[in-house]
Amino acid sequence: MSIILTIQGIFLNIYPKKKLNVYWVTNNEKIKDYLDSKDLSHIGLSNLFRLINISLRTKLVFSSGSDYFNCFGFLKKKDVIKIHLGHGAGNKVVIQKYINTNIYENLSKFNLINLTSDFTIKNIGIKNYKLKKNRFINFGYPRIENLAVNKNFKNKNFLIQILGNYQNEKIILYTPTWRPYNYNFPLFGLKHFNLKKFNQFLKKKNIIFCISFHPLGPQDLHKFNKLNMSHIRFIDKKKHPYFDTTYFLNFVDILLNDCSTTSTEFAMLKKPQIFAFPDYNKYIKHTSFLEKYETDLPGNLIENFTNLKKEITKNYKNSNFYKKKFHKEIKNNLKKYYDHKFNKKVNNKFYYFIKKYIY
Repeated sequence: MSIILTIQGIFLNIYPKKKLNVYWVTNNEKIKDYLDSKDLSHIGLSNLFRLINISLRTKLVFSSGSDYFNCFGFLKKKDVIKIHLGHGAGNKVVIQKYINTNIYENLSKFNLINLTSDFTIKNIGIKNYKLKKNRFINFGYPRIENLAVNKNFKNKNFLIQILGNYQNEKIILYTPTWRPYNYNFPLFGLKHFNLKKFNQFLKKKNIIFCISFHPLGPQDLHKFNKLNMSHIRFIDKKKHPYFDTTYFLNFVDILLNDCSTTSTEFAMLKKPQIFAFPDYNKYIKHTSFLEKYETDLPGNLIENFTNLKKEITKNYKNSNFYKKKFHKEIKNNLKKYYDHKFNKKVNNKFYYFIKKYIY
């Protein structure tokens, strides 16, 4: 009997448990080397016989994407339990069309879907996906255990590995969400925004600005591979394929966002957030929100380059101001989108859940 996973967080925690044969599906050579160095099991196309053999013995499949790994259709059979772990919780989570198609995301292929609050089960799972309540579980996200809540968390060696030259600068992370249309770097649409001037501003303030794009965008992604800015760093997921955004949030001082669900995870750390959404009017024509976009937004929404710099400076100088001003919004966001205590072991919940299905 085997368990197949495609998610890093739960894999690294479930794998050490006794009597469970757990495999990560990957064809990425860097990820395979990493797993081999940790003596962790994986399967892929490089050993087709092993891939088929393990797939035929699999009883549980975990995925966080819109589909699950289905080796030659072997895992479609009814006695294989397919579990969708979810990949983010926030106001933007509604059913999306696949880009340039009229096909909507469909989670009914999964036996169970993990949502992270009673609010999201009711308003996303039941109302939007039109699925029955018994199709949902509410365990939280395994990766949340990587958040060092209320701890002074710094690992300079890790930051040097990801960022290259690092001299204890403050860090801003920009996580623009995926758009259901072709798009370029969103900040280029911010009024008067200039990348070179922004780099000069960051250098003066001793801040590194990190950019973490969604895997499916933007169109001008290739330009950032050759970015030559002293204080702007593009996090290259091809170079670091096992990069964990949630873990990286521990090192971030300010989050710049539009409607990415990284906002919910960052709210757990109660650190400053800033919002910029230059293409909001276009975005809203292609999709929608559970509530109005600005409802309980845990940070100020800025509309031009000048205000962006002012907002960064204000939060850079005094993060306590942010906590006081947005205390209510942070609390409301977590209540609606992640109603768990952060000290509970999410992965243990999944482990005992798995045992129930197996034994």
